[in-house]
Amino acid sequence: MQLIILTNDDGTFEFEQQERITSRHSSSKFMFRQNDPQKTKWDLIIIFLAIYNSFQIPFEIAFDPEDMKLPAFYVVNSLIDLVFLLDIIVNFRTTFYDIETGDEVFDSKRTGKVYLKGRFTIDLLSTIPFDNIALIFTQSSSPILQLFSLLKLVRISRLGRIIERMNVTQDIKNALKLFKLIFVIIIYIHCLACLWFVIVTMQEEWKPPLDYVDPDADFYNSSLANKYFITLY
Repeated sequence: MQLIILTNDDGTFEFEQQERITSRHSSSKFMFRQNDPQKTKWDLIIIFLAIYNSFQIPFEIAFDPEDMKLPAFYVVNSLIDLVFLLDIIVNFRTTFYDIETGDEVFDSKRTGKVYLKGRFTIDLLSTIPFDNIALIFTQSSSPILQLFSLLKLVRISRLGRIIERMNVTQDIKNALKLFKLIFVIIIYIHCLACLWFVIVTMQEEWKPPLDYVDPDADFYNSSLANKYFITLY
């Protein structure tokens, strides 16, 4: 930011703050401004897809539902991976504010270097479909290969960074941070439920406490929804 002094006709002075862009590459094409409304919409899409992955991936690995083996579901997951790959490209071309001067930097080389030194490695590891790549080379599916998809859960770490960069009021940011905290707790419970189901189905000896309502109920042959909600409980 810079301070502009304006002289009025009556001889008085006015002070006005203007955003200052000192980068000599300020006219660079295909750069996304950090506070651009369109960039905010793109970030909201990334948040939605990250939330979806956080629920879908543990559930698919633990319960292995038949519906998630359909080709259409594979196409949807591949498109989601493509969106996150595009987000990496967008991050390389997104401006940032210099900490020392407060100026918005439009230099694509500087933005690229800052991103490479920051979140690039984490974003890349969470975007590469290691499970699909392993499936192509081995030509077989196994629970071990599915564990590679857990790396995609790292995508949820983008929420905090996106919230900080969103062009909204501080009150909305605080509300989003509270939502993030609640969401992390829900995801933690969800992952514990999925992990517990994997453990108890190894030997199928565990009997849920809720079975006292119906002693003849067979937890292991019940519906998918029943299995999930009992393990969640």
